[in-house]
Amino acid sequence: IKSVVVSEETLAPIAVKIGIDRMLVLGKGEEMSGGRQKKAILADAVEALFGAYYLDTGYEAVQKLVLSFIAPEVRKVLENKGHKDYKSLLQEWYQKKYKECPVYELVKKSGPEHDKVFWVTVHLKGASYGPAQGKSKKEARYNNLAIRLIEWFRKPAKKAFRASKRFSAPSTIKELADKAAPIVSVGNMTGEGWFLTAEMLELIEEGAPNIVCTQPFACLPNHIVGKGVIKELRLRHPESNIVAVDYDPGASEVNQLNRIKLMLSTAQKRLHAAENKAQS
Repeated sequence: IKSVVVSEETLAPIAVKIGIDRMLVLGKGEEMSGGRQKKAILADAVEALFGAYYLDTGYEAVQKLVLSFIAPEVRKVLENKGHKDYKSLLQEWYQKKYKECPVYELVKKSGPEHDKVFWVTVHLKGASYGPAQGKSKKEARYNNLAIRLIEWFRKPAKKAFRASKRFSAPSTIKELADKAAPIVSVGNMTGEGWFLTAEMLELIEEGAPNIVCTQPFACLPNHIVGKGVIKELRLRHPESNIVAVDYDPGASEVNQLNRIKLMLSTAQKRLHAAENKAQS
């Protein structure tokens, strides 16, 4: 219960609900970096408010105040409907299966004191996963554990893919990140972030170089990231045949179809050239 209720995810919305975000006194740098929306600051402010109210009015009064906000979240946990963080989910599963706790290792930290980034690896039964990054050691651990949990859920599907004669198993999230890192920062959060780049690289390396990269309606970040990496992908993989197709009010249907036809035409020419080379 404590890990769910006494958390940024629970306390930050309370701060917004009662208007604490509008009353915060922040330094210029923090104000410019969006401090009023940072969950850690909002959660700390709520805890400080509860502490001040306790000092001013006593235990019984603050108990009523705290429970008025927290009781619904406690009920969700007791009914098994509340949010469980990735660390709790993984630790419950790991301890149940192996009767021991995961080991977390801080492997790197970077950035100035006011804006540090931490990299944490988790060790499970002789295997290491990560590192994953976060703005705090706790966040880095959670990010790493989230990835580990996702990989665990993907295991049955990957096992089925490996047994198939027609499909190959997808790369791990760590492997995808390593593929994309030389081209685009894995810290990139815009559009599809680095994942779009990694997926195109995976397709190319697995022998599927003909790719239609569709940019969804009004998604400028995705549009920029998608088009921005294509040139570098072509330089690194000359065999790649990638076309970006925009689905937005500024692109006509004729233009969209022509771009796809151009990609298919190029794919056909390369296929015939490869067949002729194989026959000669």
